[in-house]
Amino acid sequence: MKQETRVFNGGGFEANALPCDYTASIEASSPFLSMRRFLLKLVAESKCWSMLKGCFASDSTGPAELYFESKNTSVEIWVDCISLQPFTPEEWTSRQENGIEKVRKSNVRIQVVDKQNNPLRNATISIQQKRSGLPIGCAINSNILSNTASQKWFTSRFCVTTFENEMKWYSTERSPGHEDYSSADAMLSFAKRYNIAVQGHNVVWDDPKYQAGWLYSLLPTNISKAVFWRVNSVMSRYKGQLIAWDVVNENQHFSFFESRMGNQESAEIYRLAHAVDPLAPLFLNNFNTIEDHRDGAAAPAKICPFGLLKLMFKEAPISVLRVPVGDDGLVKIGQVHGLICGLGFGSYNVLAGSLVDAYAKQLSFGRQVRACSLKCHPTNDVAMGNALIDMYAKCVEIKDANKVFNEMDERNVVSWTSLIAGYGKHGYGHENYK
Repeated sequence: MKQETRVFNGGGFEANALPCDYTASIEASSPFLSMRRFLLKLVAESKCWSMLKGCFASDSTGPAELYFESKNTSVEIWVDCISLQPFTPEEWTSRQENGIEKVRKSNVRIQVVDKQNNPLRNATISIQQKRSGLPIGCAINSNILSNTASQKWFTSRFCVTTFENEMKWYSTERSPGHEDYSSADAMLSFAKRYNIAVQGHNVVWDDPKYQAGWLYSLLPTNISKAVFWRVNSVMSRYKGQLIAWDVVNENQHFSFFESRMGNQESAEIYRLAHAVDPLAPLFLNNFNTIEDHRDGAAAPAKICPFGLLKLMFKEAPISVLRVPVGDDGLVKIGQVHGLICGLGFGSYNVLAGSLVDAYAKQLSFGRQVRACSLKCHPTNDVAMGNALIDMYAKCVEIKDANKVFNEMDERNVVSWTSLIAGYGKHGYGHENYK
């Protein structure tokens, strides 16, 4: 099936796809000016909708066709809500600037007072930004500890970091039972000194090329014991000092531990990690999840088999739903959302809360998730309530945010902070005092 339009300098498209009876790999492409351009590929689960969204650039004007197809010719694909819109470079730039104005900027009222809190007239105000308010980060390695110039450059630009190799298993335990965290400790102390947040990377890595040499010769039972020790050792050492953990690294592309201890080993590692540090957000780190949509192994539907996914969601919820990145990130959230509903997890309140949080600036999607959740959970728990308050506040629906807040049986500091921040950001600061 195809959709036609004329493009001038580029085009953006979005659509919902539903394969019937089978899981399908669906590709979107455009044969523009006799040259077929690959735009997007995803793995769509059977009998649930998957969202496709992307764009392409061209050097001239002409007709364009958008194709949706699968190499599996026995699969019937339904596509709905297709939109293919042309745009110029000026329109694209304008959209970016409008987004910055709407999301990243707000009005600030400054009043200069004396020691008695009396306003000072004709005061000269000088404002200098000392630190970025955006959580922009960069990886570092131990070389920064001895390089003053690198330290100055890094600390003046970033407020979040992760260590390249210093926390990895092959760096901290080069021989069995002999651990050395000195490099990681020194780097964490450096980050703390400059108030830079650190995400732990990583607990284990599923790529067989990057294992401590002594692991290869162990029997499965002994590898299991070693993994148990590793999870407890590294996560206990840095518990409460990190903002999150990359627990299993790249297990969508590799399977070192699964091949030795069974297909559910990743789920078991997440269960152990959650038990050691239940408050830490746990991530599944992987490549090509956003930067290269052609990598089918990185598609949300390929995260893990059904049984493994069920165990991970029930016993060690992953926080991947809480970090969408721009439009591409929203596409990924939509795909994961469709996968969750297709597998029958749509009624899980913890997942519904995460989805509402992920759709924080997509009000219609967030409301749909909440409506589905209400069928199984008529009342708001703290996590769901906080997610709803945050969503409504960011979408300038302050009355709805306040209504959710008042209906919550239990509130915490996040509930209050989300509501107060919403009032303040949208010019209702005086309401905070009521």
